Amino acid sequence: NISVAVLSSHPLDEIEALVRKHFCNLPKKKSDTIIPTTPPLPRPNACRRVDYVPIKPVYTLELHWPLREIDSLYLEKPTRLLSHLLGDEGPGSLLHVLRHERPWVQELSADNGSRSTSGFSIFILSMELTPMGWEHVDEIITISCAYIKLLADFAKDGLPAHVYQELKLMGDMQFDFLGIPSSAADTVSFLSAQMPSYKDPRHYLSGNFRYFADKLDETALQNDFIKNMEPENMLVFVGAPEYGQELVATPVGSDIGAGVWLTDKWYGTMYKITTVDSTTLAKWKNPNHELVSHLHLPEPNEFLPSNFDLVSLPETTMKQFFGSKESPPVCLRNDHDVQLWYKPDTAFSMPKVNIFVSFPVPSQDTSSSAGSVISALWTEWQNEVANIFAYAASMAGLHGEWVPNSKRSTIELHVSGYSHKAALFLRRLLETTVGTTGTTSDGDAPSLDEQLWERLVHKMRDQYQSFLMAEVYQHAIYYLDQTLEAVPAPRTIEQRIIELEQQKMEDLTAYHNKVFLSSKGLQILVHGNLAPQEALDLAKAIPQILQGQKGSGNKADGPENDGEDLPAPVIPKRTTLQQRIVQLPANSNFVFRGKTWNTENTNHCALLYYPFGIVDLSTNATISFARHLIAEPSYNQLRTQEQLGYIVHSQLKTSGDHVKGLLLLVQGEAKDPVHMDTRIRVFWQTVRTLLVDMPEAEFLSHRRALYENFMESKKNLLSESASHWSLITNQTFHFERIKKIAKHLQDKTKDDVLRLIDRFILFGSSISIQMFGQGVELPNIENGDSTVAISDPIEFGCTQGLHPLPSTRDVKVVNLLS
Repeated sequence: NISVAVLSSHPLDEIEALVRKHFCNLPKKKSDTIIPTTPPLPRPNACRRVDYVPIKPVYTLELHWPLREIDSLYLEKPTRLLSHLLGDEGPGSLLHVLRHERPWVQELSADNGSRSTSGFSIFILSMELTPMGWEHVDEIITISCAYIKLLADFAKDGLPAHVYQELKLMGDMQFDFLGIPSSAADTVSFLSAQMPSYKDPRHYLSGNFRYFADKLDETALQNDFIKNMEPENMLVFVGAPEYGQELVATPVGSDIGAGVWLTDKWYGTMYKITTVDSTTLAKWKNPNHELVSHLHLPEPNEFLPSNFDLVSLPETTMKQFFGSKESPPVCLRNDHDVQLWYKPDTAFSMPKVNIFVSFPVPSQDTSSSAGSVISALWTEWQNEVANIFAYAASMAGLHGEWVPNSKRSTIELHVSGYSHKAALFLRRLLETTVGTTGTTSDGDAPSLDEQLWERLVHKMRDQYQSFLMAEVYQHAIYYLDQTLEAVPAPRTIEQRIIELEQQKMEDLTAYHNKVFLSSKGLQILVHGNLAPQEALDLAKAIPQILQGQKGSGNKADGPENDGEDLPAPVIPKRTTLQQRIVQLPANSNFVFRGKTWNTENTNHCALLYYPFGIVDLSTNATISFARHLIAEPSYNQLRTQEQLGYIVHSQLKTSGDHVKGLLLLVQGEAKDPVHMDTRIRVFWQTVRTLLVDMPEAEFLSHRRALYENFMESKKNLLSESASHWSLITNQTFHFERIKKIAKHLQDKTKDDVLRLIDRFILFGSSISIQMFGQGVELPNIENGDSTVAISDPIEFGCTQGLHPLPSTRDVKVVNLLS
């Protein structure tokens, strides 16, 4: 059978006729390659454990259970319920106990469907452990088995009604308010693959989301799934870097039951397989641990929305301020305390909202490596303590996150999702943050203890180590940023790692008490399904909550409400530290050579960056057009024909907020970076020739494609909000910038692009970042008339001239309530 999915803006009758024409008359042939349905996996007689050496320095634990097939159970989705309960992160959950009662587990996920066939499925409980957690793997499995036993008992006696009904409501919400698909190709590929699983054609679109059964068949849940999630039916995988220090490799084919280390034939992974002894298995079958009493099912979710009505503004207001989908946000308040920007949803008609808040912090707290580390630790801490209720909010379609913005010396709070409970969720996040200082009387306020501190440090250490093991091209971009950005104090990855190890818990507490002493200079964006009055209420409530007035700010007062003249804008410009960008001297070629940190990585990378500086909108359009024109030729020439590497990437790079440059990079191991650099420079000559010989019709086709890309509306509310937010936080407020660039693009000619290539690329300045993989010595750089070696990117950035900061615009405050 053939499944066909078509996504198109054409009328349905036309689409149906097209499909019938091309697919309905295909000859029917019996295929001899159809794989018969695979029977369910037999239950093994003993639980096996696989220990292995991971590539990255992380500790992992996975529990696998082979179960029956699940595709035919899409009407009630029982394993999705199991995934929901085992993957819960709220109070009483498996993760909450293993993370907060003991510092053993960093992250946990329960996967019910990624490894599913027509004959059987594999349910996977996956955990990222702390080093201490790795030392207590057996206890972690004991507590996991206890939670499964808890589910078994509830399945026998009846699960609380709210558990399945909440999942059913969340499934309906997901489908009813699906956004525009980000990729038409991915959408039809997914649908055509899923269609054979659904018996009713009416379920083709909604079957992956909705729960069609009114209630869960708990007997089937117990007999078909939970009963088979017993220790005897379990396969245990444990990964730890320490294994690499103790193993002795033995040839493949040795007795796997003996627990000797083996070498994987294909990837060289070291592993061993053992049978779990009967004593340990008995403990898992009858779990008895002091932490078992802390486990319980989730309570009803207070953040589930019930009001999906759309906010409507007066017609005159919409015409005056929001007459088109692309209308920019307007400023409702601008004083020493708050600058509030607002825009209703003019494009998507969704009951959703995005609320972004920027809190300025002292510049000395984030401009140094120590300040960068401590601010990142602080945001991790706040996200961690808020997760007690934030996970339930995320299940209800509300997401909140504290984010450090070292570029602007600010800390941001982002809240996105269904608008009904968004304000409540934002207040809870802020009240929890205030509660950690002891400025409120909340006896349940979270505190920072040694276990939480160690977990935060371990998580950040893993992030830094992951960057050191990242792709070589990421290291090249890192060194380019260091070269271009003139920061007041060095912030290398090595310094951050050192600073992290030197930090103490008392340092984080002191920083926390300092960050929110002042609630002035906030920037806020409210974009979506909230009324102007609700946005003003939030703008008043946020500073009050920060000052310890918990639950305040239900009504906004002042000139916003009484129709009087609004106060003049008095918020100081540039209240946060602005990033300064290096201004390179003319006709100079700067070269930096370095080694990747990963001792196992033999890939090289050559990156060439061409600076344009601060440009007007017309020049910006030309640069964008040049990058568009080289995208396909660079891939074809450097990768396909010359085979310099498997990654070829070009990008129009913005440093700071307004300094433009074009980068082109290649990563691979066949050629060294010096050769790659040479070929990239030759490629630009080829581009020039291609452009000269390009037929006018083809040139205009490229220009039209880029113009349409510029004019394309945002795919969803969040991407539109992010675009507005970047222009608010950099204080340029140039919301119409992209449309103006598109307008300039329409007049661009071949000569415009050729002049830009000649001036800035073939005969301009450049920075060459050459990253060498392991096993190759760094060659010396020979300084010439126009070639200058960079030995230290940070020192280079601090000794060059700087571009001026971008100009700001005056902000006009409007009154949408009169």
